[in-house]
This record gives sequence, C-alpha cells and structure tokens, in this order.
Amino acid sequence: MIRRTMIAGLAGLLGLVLCPTGEAQWGWGGWGGGASIQGTRAYGMGNFAAGAGQFNEQTAEARSINANTAMQFNEYIYQCNERNHQEYYASMARQERLDQNARLALQDRHLNAATDADIISGDGPNALLHWLSNPQIPHDLLVQVGEGLTLSSNEVRSLPLESAAQGIVVSIERLAAEDWPDVLSGPAFQSSRDSYAALVEQARVIPRGQDVPDELVDKGIDLLQAMRSVAHSRLRGPNYAQAERYLKAHVGLLQMLRSKKNIREILEKVREVEEVPLVNALNFMHAYCLQFGPADDQQEKVVYLSSLSPKLVQLRSRRMAQAGGGAPPPTQAPAPAPSPAQAAPAGSPPPAAMFDQVPWEQVVSAPAHAP
Repeated sequence: MIRRTMIAGLAGLLGLVLCPTGEAQWGWGGWGGGASIQGTRAYGMGNFAAGAGQFNEQTAEARSINANTAMQFNEYIYQCNERNHQEYYASMARQERLDQNARLALQDRHLNAATDADIISGDGPNALLHWLSNPQIPHDLLVQVGEGLTLSSNEVRSLPLESAAQGIVVSIERLAAEDWPDVLSGPAFQSSRDSYAALVEQARVIPRGQDVPDELVDKGIDLLQAMRSVAHSRLRGPNYAQAERYLKAHVGLLQMLRSKKNIREILEKVREVEEVPLVNALNFMHAYCLQFGPADDQQEKVVYLSSLSPKLVQLRSRRMAQAGGGAPPPTQAPAPAPSPAQAAPAGSPPPAAMFDQVPWEQVVSAPAHAP
C-alpha cells in the first residue's frame, strides 16, 4: 500500500500541473510542460515513465504519442478497469451473500448515497473516482467544473492511497488472451507464451490494493525479450515489425505495474504548495495507477468525511449539471465478469500503438534492466 511515505511531497508535485494561464496540461510526472498533450490524460503513463528508467516525456518519441492515440489507449484501459470494478463488486457480493439486486443497490449506494462507513472504507471515493475517470468526460471540461474545488497540502498528505494495478493486469490479461499474431504463434514461441500466461495468472490473484512485485514484472519482461530474440532470428521485414509491436505493448503495460519507489524519488524533488486543485490530485492518481485506500487513523477519516468525499460528490454533480442533468456517461452494464477475451468491447483497439514510436531499448530500460 502506498501510504504516508509517498504522500509527503504530493502537494508540491500537483501544484505544478497548471501552467501560468490556468490551462490544464497533461504531464506524466504530474506537472505540465512543453511535451504536454492538452486535455488528455494517458492512464498509467507516469508509472510507465518511471518504470522505463531512461524514458523522458520531452523526447521525440514521447511527443509522437499524440492525443488521439492517448485517448484510444485511455478507452481501452478504462474498459478493463470497468471489468475489474465489476469483479470487485462480484467478490463483495459473494462474501456478503448478496443477490444481483442487492449487489446493484450496493454499487448505487457507493456512488450516489455513500454512508460514512462506505467513505472511510474507500469504496465511496473510489466509486466517484471511477465515474470521473470515464474518458467520455472531456478533461478540459472536468477542469472547468472543478474550479474552486481544492485540497490543502495537509489534506493531500493525509490521503491513504494504494495501488490500482489490477486494472492494468486485466489489460495485460486481455491482450494475452486474444489471438497472438500469427508471426508469434508458431511452436518456437510456445514455451515462452505458456510461461507468460502463467505469470499473468499470478498477477491476477494479487489482492486488490497491493502492488505487483517488481520481480514478477522483471520475469515478464525477460520472457518478452526472449520472444523478441527468437523473432529477430526468424522473422524479417513487416513480420518482425508486427511481432515487436505486439511484444512492446506488453512491455509497456508491465512497466506500469512497477512499484512506486520511483515516485517517492520524484516527490522528494518538488516543493509543497498550500492548495491542490482536486482535479490535479485525480490526474496524479490516474497517471500513477492509484486508488483510495481505507482510512485507518482519525486524521485520514476526517479528511475523507469532511473534505475529499464532499468535494468529489460536488465535482460529479457539477459535471452532471453541465450535461443538462442527464445520466452519467455510459459504462458497461454491471454483470458477472466476462472471459478475458471479452474484457472490453470488440471495437476497442488494443493498446499496441501507444508505444509504437518508443524504441525497444527505452521501453525495457527499467532500473532492473538498465546496462
């Protein structure tokens, strides 16, 4: 769980998200910059940038990740997060012996009428966080309706955050469960494919809120590197390019699962501010695959009950009012968890294009793999 040791410098980092004009910018480190993609939030890219140790958002490769590609990637990840969201409620329903109607009522309560216990557990804030993360909500509009909603630096430092890595794991599972490209489906790759599938299953059973161990990430990247070596010796031209593109997508997603050691290093280098726009705090969580954990001590409970939750509710209410008071943006209907291949609608493109222009050496250059 990412607790107080990481949060100590969060306010300073988030205070840099807005440029002097107040226009929202997109930054993987939590601040704006020349390589920002206006109005777009690429899910998990802060984690990716920290995991791929030599990767810099100012590089030409980073700038080539355009807004359209990032939005498609967000949609893919969001749909996988939706599956993970529904699996969480299915598990809760089994534990509490709830039927389908009671399960749906519980989800509705967390989103629309959370009790103090729901808020303190983190379920209420996470329901709102998931709703607000829907890529159908334009980010610029979210910034607009969030004007004036802020958290003090003390409140931000008190937030009990934890890993939301399982949404990324579901994305990896879905990509691995789909038919591998023909160029990687031959017997020369079978052993590595089987080992990789087993590794993904290990990641899938890690409890909600816990990090995926870096050792597991390293093993996965080693397997993908081995497959690339075989592909390099056997494939040529477009066939090799297709194989590398697919393998690179898996490496990029795995890098997003890195534990948050690098974030602590980043946070030590930023100054504190008095107030943090709420939307900036959500952007930071979005970029680093974080969610709200249970409030353990009295200070955390006070922040949740008296500040964070009311402001999240207000942010959602403002967004709905701006949309004419209509229903929230549509998500997948609550249902039993589908098979991996059905984790997102058939029309959702896989995320391979997100890393197309990033050289292989940079995608894999996490600290454990650096020369």
